[in-house]
Amino acid sequence: MMKFKNSNIQFFFILIISILVLVSCMSEPDKYPELPFLEDIVDDSEDFTFIIDDDYHRIFLKNGLFLNRNNQFTIETPEGKEVFRIRLNAGMTRYMDSIGNIYYNQLKYKAPDYKKIEPIVMIDIGDSVADYAKEIYKENLVDSIEEMKIRYYASKLRSKYDLFLDDEVIRFKKDTLILYNVEEFCNFIKEPEPFEEFDDRIQIKSHSTGGHFGLPCFDHFYYFTVGKNKIKFKYQDKHALQWKKYTMNGKTYVYNFFGKLYLVND
Repeated sequence: MMKFKNSNIQFFFILIISILVLVSCMSEPDKYPELPFLEDIVDDSEDFTFIIDDDYHRIFLKNGLFLNRNNQFTIETPEGKEVFRIRLNAGMTRYMDSIGNIYYNQLKYKAPDYKKIEPIVMIDIGDSVADYAKEIYKENLVDSIEEMKIRYYASKLRSKYDLFLDDEVIRFKKDTLILYNVEEFCNFIKEPEPFEEFDDRIQIKSHSTGGHFGLPCFDHFYYFTVGKNKIKFKYQDKHALQWKKYTMNGKTYVYNFFGKLYLVND
């Protein structure tokens, strides 16, 4: 077995630290100092139209509509025109499937206009176990007995519906919807698209992560365009405002971390 002397280990450690310090000091000048950040131009440029400020609650859907996640289940157009609304009750399961149908309170609201309503049996295993646990707690049993009863009940439900402990299950069986370990209630989400880069990113500075022996974390400028007219802007990856781009119904939108939506005027 090869043995290392303490002096070799110290030299190696110093070499690594030196390289990290050298790399962390490397920075490049901004290639386009006159280029604005997107948040600096959206409110004052004719290239953008402010649409709505939704206060974080908006989910972009694949059909070009929005789901508003407030205390009501509301579907709207980008301009805020309401298409569908139901009031949510605490503890009741809601779900939106991969083609946009909505399931709530033992009813199915069919996409795209949600005017056709059909009855459906909704079984959420987690909710069923929680309801059973509430009844068990009323009996004031010893903690270990309560836990045993709840686990046994959950096991019976999993066996009944042929489920495994760590599965995530969304299963339709005749007129029944079975949900188990479903973390995201909406399965109809539209993912954002990447902005188009018109030049390579540059490293502008670095800062310590505060951990991992103070390894440097690099900040960069990215140079992007948006829209058919190729509106140019830059983006810093440590910036407080995170922008996303969506194309819906042939129109391009940009949306920031604080819930402001803008139409790109192509």
